[in-house]
Amino acid sequence: MSIATVTTIQASLKETLSFVRYHLRAGVDHMYLFFDDPQDGAFPRLRNHARLTCVRCTQDHWESLGVEDPASVQRRQKANATHAFRQAKEAGIDWVAHIDSDEFLWTSQSLRDHFAAMSPRVDVVLFPVLEAVPQQLEYQNPFREISLFKYFPCIWGDNPSLMMSTLDQARYWGHTHLWRRKKQIATALGCEHSQIVGCYLLGHMVGKSATRTTASVDVLANHRPVPPSKETLRASVATEAAVAHFDCRGFSQWGRKCARRVEGTADFDTSRFAPHRRKQLRQFRETYSEEGDRALQRLYERWYFVPDVEKNILGVLGLIKNIDISHPLYDKI
Repeated sequence: MSIATVTTIQASLKETLSFVRYHLRAGVDHMYLFFDDPQDGAFPRLRNHARLTCVRCTQDHWESLGVEDPASVQRRQKANATHAFRQAKEAGIDWVAHIDSDEFLWTSQSLRDHFAAMSPRVDVVLFPVLEAVPQQLEYQNPFREISLFKYFPCIWGDNPSLMMSTLDQARYWGHTHLWRRKKQIATALGCEHSQIVGCYLLGHMVGKSATRTTASVDVLANHRPVPPSKETLRASVATEAAVAHFDCRGFSQWGRKCARRVEGTADFDTSRFAPHRRKQLRQFRETYSEEGDRALQRLYERWYFVPDVEKNILGVLGLIKNIDISHPLYDKI
């Protein structure tokens, strides 16, 4: 059973090395890394590693994939992921997960054991979201230091290209209904963070996926594979695994990311944002343009800092979890 990840990456050297170390230690057999900045300092550090395929995203690279300039980061990610999926299939790899550099595949067991337990009829494994919850303004290494995560299992949307077995559907809908009831209880008990900015999570809510390379796939998109027209893929929702999403890793990083999106310099298509994310962007824009840095800090603290009494309630209900993913981060690559 072999597993690969594919990532279009543009991060600090420290974060890139932590991301790679974690997944190689967690059971990923091969990683496809597409460096969005061709001059990324991590490239020479990693290019010769036997378990990594490192690609500089030069103009020649984009032209070879048929990606016109300019293209959104989502478009570039899809092109790279689809290319890597085909390469992984030729290399005999069994599964490919398309993830970002701020996302870590987490399981309560080893990744290999998790995928080995999958029914041979399953083409796609859907990973629910564990969203990192920062509890201070800044971190030296957020992947190591943040261990509090909001849990969100509700990732099955209206997608006619994916189907679940009757048993999997019953299990998923039962689990989802129970989660929603728990969230209602938390709200009734006064937990502001059960519906902060009108929603439980502040980042994306649709999770990520891993796709079997024998599946018929046209595009390996950002969250789900896209099969040829009128074809369907058999999917299953992971129950003892998730994608740990470090959408916010401290006040400075959060402020820079939001500011770029507000100013239109992030090269990121925000037009497809869910309502709760558009609402966040509006609130950030108003605070950013009218009230200054101190007000931004108060906004950050209100959105992310969960009071102890709420942590206790959410924890008892299983809506927030303490998970230490740092143990495999610092072994040598």
